[in-house]
Amino acid sequence: MNRQVLAPGVRLLRRSRTVLQLGLAPERRVLLPDSEPVRRTLDHLLRGDPPPDDPATREVLAALAPVLVDATGLVAPDLADGDLAAVALLDPSGYRARVEARRRCAVLIAGALPGVDPRPLLSAAGLRVVPADDAPTVALALAVGEVDRDDLDPWVRTGRPHLVVRLLEGTAVLGPFVEPARTACLRCLDAHQADEDHRAAVLAAAHARATRRRSDGVAEPVDSALATLAVAWAVRDLVTHAEGERPSTWSTTVQLSATLSSVTQAEWRRHPACGCNWLPDEQLSRTMAV
Repeated sequence: MNRQVLAPGVRLLRRSRTVLQLGLAPERRVLLPDSEPVRRTLDHLLRGDPPPDDPATREVLAALAPVLVDATGLVAPDLADGDLAAVALLDPSGYRARVEARRRCAVLIAGALPGVDPRPLLSAAGLRVVPADDAPTVALALAVGEVDRDDLDPWVRTGRPHLVVRLLEGTAVLGPFVEPARTACLRCLDAHQADEDHRAAVLAAAHARATRRRSDGVAEPVDSALATLAVAWAVRDLVTHAEGERPSTWSTTVQLSATLSSVTQAEWRRHPACGCNWLPDEQLSRTMAV
């Protein structure tokens, strides 16, 4: 049985002497007269009590429909309270299906960024973190410097969606989010860049291999705030994917400058020279390199 309450974040405001307003966003706000039936209905909703079942109350509830949610799903021990409230506000009628979709999502984390752990954010959002042998449904690759493409090839070969986050020379690069056979993979990006610089793929591979700490003791440039922002963005995209929607980095890279004065987005097509685009899955392992 449904138990209607005001949607999370919606507050009762006085618009004028005779008009009440619920919600600020123009596309969903509700304006109602400051009348006795409206006041009575709102009092019940704000207390969490079932409103009376009479014609006047039903009319008020119908007007309030854009800012009401069913509270029976607003308890989920595996999601942070705020995250659950946020998804209920985003999709009042379908939030429970979104929560169930998140629970089915199992994330494999490969690599790391110093001082930034995506696990608490993933857990708060209701996504599970699992090891490679526990049937992950999506992967998150993290790296300071370039990612070794050889590490990603098995995911492309087996059809595992994955998102790449790299810290490169003081910037953060998110993406692409790869859905094998549907989007550009990281080797596709190398192939596109090789069209302009024929050594691009070779240099990317060399950069990925140059992981040894410098002998002069100088550390890698890792801006903790920038890295945290990049990981939070990535987790949000993984949640979007889990809910069956298209992430912002789907076949796209987003490059964040150190000061955030520049945010560069680029969409990528699958490259005809990349093995992910023109070979059967069972052959990709032998010919992914471009």
